[in-house]
Amino acid sequence: MAADPLTATEQVTTALNSISGLWDRVFHFNRLSGTWEFYNVDPTWVDANTLHSLELGQFYWVNTSSDASLNHAGRTIELFTGWNIVAW
Repeated sequence: MAADPLTATEQVTTALNSISGLWDRVFHFNRLSGTWEFYNVDPTWVDANTLHSLELGQFYWVNTSSDASLNHAGRTIELFTGWNIVAW
């Protein structure tokens, strides 16, 4: 059975699969801990990444290398080159 796309949390790379190769970093401010969490696709950062999944109802900063169309839960989110805030 597939997870409900409106309630599931997804691993960062799975969630952003529709723009694979067009993004390099994601940041999220965790209000509970008062800290920034991040995911960087550069393999040298694999052990430093603190953001592992995207959660419904949260906001994320996604950096893209070009304009892109992010597909999630039956909707398309248009992203522009550079930093984009995305409501998940």
